[in-house]
Amino acid sequence: MKKLLTLSVMFILCLMTFATDFMRVKFKDGNIVKYEVDNIEEVDFEIGKDTSSIGDTTAIDTSDTPLKFSIISDSIAVVIRGNYSNLDSISIPSKVRIGDKIYSVTSIGWGAFSGCSGLTSINIPEGVTSIEGYAFYGCSDLTSIKIPERVTSIEVYAFYGCSGLTSIQIPEGVTSIKEYAFSGCGSLASIQIPEGVTSIGSWAFHECLSLTNIKIPEGVTSIGVAAFSGCRRLTSINIPEGVTSIGVAAFSGCSGLTSIEIPTGVISIGEAAFAYCHNVTNINIPENVTTIGSQAFYGCGSLASINIPESVKDIGWSAFEGCYNLDVVIYNSENNVSVDHNAFQGCKSVTYLK
Repeated sequence: MKKLLTLSVMFILCLMTFATDFMRVKFKDGNIVKYEVDNIEEVDFEIGKDTSSIGDTTAIDTSDTPLKFSIISDSIAVVIRGNYSNLDSISIPSKVRIGDKIYSVTSIGWGAFSGCSGLTSINIPEGVTSIEGYAFYGCSDLTSIKIPERVTSIEVYAFYGCSGLTSIQIPEGVTSIKEYAFSGCGSLASIQIPEGVTSIGSWAFHECLSLTNIKIPEGVTSIGVAAFSGCRRLTSINIPEGVTSIGVAAFSGCSGLTSIEIPTGVISIGEAAFAYCHNVTNINIPENVTTIGSQAFYGCGSLASINIPESVKDIGWSAFEGCYNLDVVIYNSENNVSVDHNAFQGCKSVTYLK
């Protein structure tokens, strides 16, 4: 198998033109043949069938990197879990040489860097299209990361417990943020969710304690269970009109929120959706809502007034319990609304208008 870079040979020939009139070629059997340079017009090499690349300077040999790889096709390799606990900085190659072949690195495998608590920086090449679940789970010293443009999904637990993460760039091509993706990222102060995202998974930003504001894109239709629960410094949030349901405990414990605008398309407010939002003073419930889940506004002690539209037919147990300053107005008759026990326990007043 002959693996030579044609460009390099041409460069050598150019040098030889100035130094000598001959090109010297030594064969494997020891014979040496000289060729007159002036008589050579072109040099061609036949590439062997097992040669995948010639002179690819971007490829890193496996002996030159601490990373481990798994081959998944004739041309693609994946970074897999290895003993990386002693590393503080990692650069993932775009191509890797395994044996005699070169493979493109397109994915960071499941749990590849899980538990690398000393990792402070990582460089991910643009050729990576997938970051699998648990990839950076528990990388508590990681402060920032740039996700390549071709990645389309932030998978489950991908950055769970990255408590030192202060900034992250999510590319425009991402369409979904899966369960627990950024849960426990306590230093993350702000994040830009791309317009293409249509779903935010359960517990996705749970206990992002430093998060102060977030804009949810217009294309999002569902906010998962406890998606932003425990984000106690969150002071404002924009919920787009396309959202039709707010999941169980979606904003529970967001004690920094002072007002909440629920989109007109919402038909159900999940259990404990806004529980313990202590500083909320104003909430508007739109006409399309039919169900207010159990403990939906439990412990919202600063809530002074709320109008419950005629469309609401079910109010769950303890839905407004602990809202001690609340005057409730229900635009329906007592007989036409199913009210579970302790729904208004501790409220100042409840008035039915029909």
